[in-house]
Amino acid sequence: MTTRCFIWAGVVTIVIRYGALTLMMVAPLMAVAMAQSLEVYTYQEIYEYGDRLGLVIQVSEMTGQTATMFIRDDSGVSSSPISVQITGLRTESVSPLPFQRESYPPGTYYIDVVYGDEQASAKFILEETGVVVVPFWIKQVAYHWISGEVSGASYADALSQADLSGVTDIPSWLALPTIWWLQGDVDDVSYLHMMQYLASEGILS
Repeated sequence: MTTRCFIWAGVVTIVIRYGALTLMMVAPLMAVAMAQSLEVYTYQEIYEYGDRLGLVIQVSEMTGQTATMFIRDDSGVSSSPISVQITGLRTESVSPLPFQRESYPPGTYYIDVVYGDEQASAKFILEETGVVVVPFWIKQVAYHWISGEVSGASYADALSQADLSGVTDIPSWLALPTIWWLQGDVDDVSYLHMMQYLASEGILS
């Protein structure tokens, strides 16, 4: 029995001769060369403000390395590198912070992931739908207010930048609903509406 392999015009041809019997197998070389060992997907094709970016990274084999991710806008401007620990052949990762207008204007974005010598990308769209999202830094001030590190007046000043005008101090009895809000049990819109209502009724001064 003799076996020979020929490559011509992007086609692999394997010829096996066994006595008077000849077998020939033909396969496109392109199909082998294009096999992907790294793939990236987002949970959604379209996101809005307040959503968290969800990502799936699939690899054909684990190398023990950490993947590096970049978020790139339609003009080619890219974020700083973000490390993603690859925990298996399929790794899921969700952003700890939601999309905010201050950081990401509406438009088309790309996720570029590098893992070893491989690179893959995914695309998503961020739409403006009018959803109210309190900037994360204001929530940080709220944490400091609850822990007693800043005054109610400082917290009120931060909230004024989220369209809560006319309030100069936040009483301590509002700490409990603020904790519910920070834990995610109350959404941004409901919390701000509550504060605006209290201000309009003169309960907050």
